[in-house]
Amino acid sequence: MPGRRVFLIVVAGLLCLCVAVAAFSHAWVSAQWRAVVVLSTVLEAPVLSPATDLATGEPLIEERRVAGVPATVARPPGEGPWPALLFVNGATPRGRDEPALQLLAEGLARAGYVVYVPDLPGLREGEISGETLEVTVEAATEIADSPEARDGRVGFVGVSVGGSLALLAASDPAMERRTTVVAGLAPYADLREVTRIATTRTYRDGGEPRRYETPDYLRLVAARSLAAMISSEEDRRALLAMLPDSEHYSPPEEETPDPLAALPAFRVVFGDDLGPEASAALDLLVNEDPERFDRLYDRLEPRMREESRALSPVYASPDAPVELISAPRDRYFPVPQMRDLTAAEPEARLTVTPAVSHSEPVPSLGDVPELLSLNAFVLRSLKEASSTEPSSAEPSRRETRETAGPACEGECTEYARVARVHSRGTRAEGKRVEEGG
Repeated sequence: MPGRRVFLIVVAGLLCLCVAVAAFSHAWVSAQWRAVVVLSTVLEAPVLSPATDLATGEPLIEERRVAGVPATVARPPGEGPWPALLFVNGATPRGRDEPALQLLAEGLARAGYVVYVPDLPGLREGEISGETLEVTVEAATEIADSPEARDGRVGFVGVSVGGSLALLAASDPAMERRTTVVAGLAPYADLREVTRIATTRTYRDGGEPRRYETPDYLRLVAARSLAAMISSEEDRRALLAMLPDSEHYSPPEEETPDPLAALPAFRVVFGDDLGPEASAALDLLVNEDPERFDRLYDRLEPRMREESRALSPVYASPDAPVELISAPRDRYFPVPQMRDLTAAEPEARLTVTPAVSHSEPVPSLGDVPELLSLNAFVLRSLKEASSTEPSSAEPSRRETRETAGPACEGECTEYARVARVHSRGTRAEGKRVEEGG
């Protein structure tokens, strides 16, 4: 692998150069060193990893329960407290046991953070629900209250739907002044729009449907999440029984059987026996016509639409800086919808770079600009995660936005503008979208 070795030597030189450039600020130097440690661990760089391993010491990794669920906790050696991070993984059958996730937890612990990785309800099964979000908030508050967490604060790191849950949890009143940062890789913006993409393979762009092909795993997650909202236990179980287990579709393959293939026949045979909630959900899931989607979605019971909205971070207002990153063409969620998440947030940034796939960094061999864009995202996120406690006299970010009045005019799509005006007042200053750095 001589090419890779040369590439990693170049990477090491570039990161050292970044340290030299940042030397005017101790905070930036510290953050850059932490970024080097995390990236070298996650990428398993043969040139950098041995050096960072020697310089950082072996992290302590143990299994605990956090907010009543199993969790992996990785922390640096020695005595705390440390900057704390809650990692929210995506909808994956492996949950916290994902090898890439274990590497990231180790890298963050080597870099000086205590990292909590809980198995949140539903995510192993491919379901996102109100319970998933509730336990995310409970875990965050429990971590912030822990003597391990410096200043009684915690940062969020989330991947895919985990990034969306992180944005929502950081917006909960319980986390006001207690969140250092939200760093997310390819989150969705609106669960309604996820359902649109999953069922019709289109998304709305300027009011017009655009084709957007995704792996069938998204169809399964959207269907299981919608079914989980049905209040009738009998109907909920009947619909879920028609859907395959999530492990059959993860990791997603190029060609997999349609996970919703059994629903049309189920609708014909048992549709008349279902209650109104399940019947409306089933009608929506079997529809593939983009022109009928909005009409069918609006037939869902109001309670289900409200729960879907509550699980949509485009309506949320995180009380912390937000750093998001995505590939130019994400496997599941369109970048224009991710821009809606940052358009009206004064301290939000979206980095668009081929250096990441949907769920992990994939820097190209010798592509220095893309590697630097990935490094910059990690560096900024870690710097915010290490920030000190804000002054009690300083208004929270939520208070600042609420006094600023509605905004987003000319900065985001009509869809996002309506969503934000109806959910809260914000300001559009400081919108930043980075294309490849």
